[in-house]
Amino acid sequence: MRNPDFLFFQGTTPGITLNVPMELDEGAIIYVTFSQKFTRVLEYNDGGTADAAVKASGAIHHDSGSVYIAMTQEDTLRLKVGDAALQIRVLQEDGTASTSFPIYGVICAADKGGVIGD
Repeated sequence: MRNPDFLFFQGTTPGITLNVPMELDEGAIIYVTFSQKFTRVLEYNDGGTADAAVKASGAIHHDSGSVYIAMTQEDTLRLKVGDAALQIRVLQEDGTASTSFPIYGVICAADKGGVIGD
């Protein structure tokens, strides 16, 4: 990938801020899904339900125009080294749903693997 929109290392705790091209209701439910090779790997949500196999342990917060994801070491270690994509889905209070275009990035390997500091 020539110019990724995001890049982080496995085993780190990145914070990612995403500008959302739509107004978000205060009660909107946000889903941010990371995928690799067209398979969901990790999903953050702030009030909905996520498939237990992909549910992230980090946090997600939003205001009227942006979404912030605080990733954990465990979360980033679930992603494989290589290309990745993330996508935002929103369910507004009035029941309307929308989806962003995919945002492409790269996951890099850390020389020391695993969770550190335990």
